[in-house]
Amino acid sequence: MQRAPVSAQATPWNWRGLDSGGAGDLWDELVAWVCWLVRRYGLSEEVPACWWAHGAMVEELTALRAAWVAAFEEPSATMDAPLGWHERFAAARARLAGWDRLGCRRGTHRPDDAVAWVIDEEALKAHIGDDTDLRPWFFELDAELVEGQC
Repeated sequence: MQRAPVSAQATPWNWRGLDSGGAGDLWDELVAWVCWLVRRYGLSEEVPACWWAHGAMVEELTALRAAWVAAFEEPSATMDAPLGWHERFAAARARLAGWDRLGCRRGTHRPDDAVAWVIDEEALKAHIGDDTDLRPWFFELDAELVEGQC
């Protein structure tokens, strides 16, 4: 499979679209912010010290920081934006706990599973073909259901 092109207009928190300089800047900002977050909210039992070695945690914490910047540092933020951030923070904490499925919070880093994830390209193409072939039928069915108030 070919890799999708990365946008030249990547946001500063889009890891996939950053060049090495942008990634270095984001790492600097993110590490400082996560250290502050862990101390400020007492999260040393929730965010493992090796968070940076787990892609899903990096993405979650990056998104959380981007939302924090929008809520706390943007001049155009509304007065209730910090409350909205804390609501998102609660949901993010639950996701972070789920991504620590290997138990790094217990103090020992365990690398993410290195299980091979190989896509059967022929089966994928066949599935996409079947799906796209059925599309008109699904749309017609949806229209019938709306008309019939199922």
